[in-house]
Amino acid sequence: MALDGTPAHEIGDRLRKAIGKVTDRELGDGVTAARRAMDALDHMHGSWLTEKSIVSVKQEDRTLEQRLALLRHALYSLASAAPTGSGGG
Repeated sequence: MALDGTPAHEIGDRLRKAIGKVTDRELGDGVTAARRAMDALDHMHGSWLTEKSIVSVKQEDRTLEQRLALLRHALYSLASAAPTGSGGG
């Protein structure tokens, strides 16, 4: 946990670590660190709206909470690729 012990600072520390890994071209480790930050955010935030419930709402009618939840789901999916890679080679 971060020096001040708050969940928000822990998430920030994890995100800074992820950015550092990407900067150092350690992309796999950067994705893993980002996923850990998201896991910590999930623990702090609680449950998110489901993707299914969000996509049934027209884009222009979505709330900020719905937009952030959809972004979170997309990023989490990207950070959850199979350990052996996601193909494409």
